[in-house]
Amino acid sequence: MLPAIFDYLCYALHTALVLFILLGWTVRPWRSLHRVVVLVTLFYWFGLGWWYGWGYCPLTEWHWQIRKARGIDDLPTSYLYDVLVLRMGLPLSPRAVDILAVLGLLISTAMAFSPHFALRSGVHKEQNKPGRD
Repeated sequence: MLPAIFDYLCYALHTALVLFILLGWTVRPWRSLHRVVVLVTLFYWFGLGWWYGWGYCPLTEWHWQIRKARGIDDLPTSYLYDVLVLRMGLPLSPRAVDILAVLGLLISTAMAFSPHFALRSGVHKEQNKPGRD
């Protein structure tokens, strides 16, 4: 049996990643990395999701393997459902959690690739110099 520390580390890493996907665009030095992470997430959810199921996340799969190795077999299909409903006790259906997840990723994607933030993060520095017409 695996020690519980691996389970807790997975929760910490996965939660940090979810928060970064949702909020990483708000911190200017993180915006380039945020764009990459959002693109990778989109690839997993919809690219590999074609074969493994929409919304596929390798972190969830690895985490659930660790939990099964610890003898925990009653696992939900969604990490967010596990955290929001089973851990935090929010009264949400699995469908509501899925809708929130998709909305969060869509909003994060829109913010990551918004021209407003691309200009402010230095992608087009020449256009932002004062005195240019």
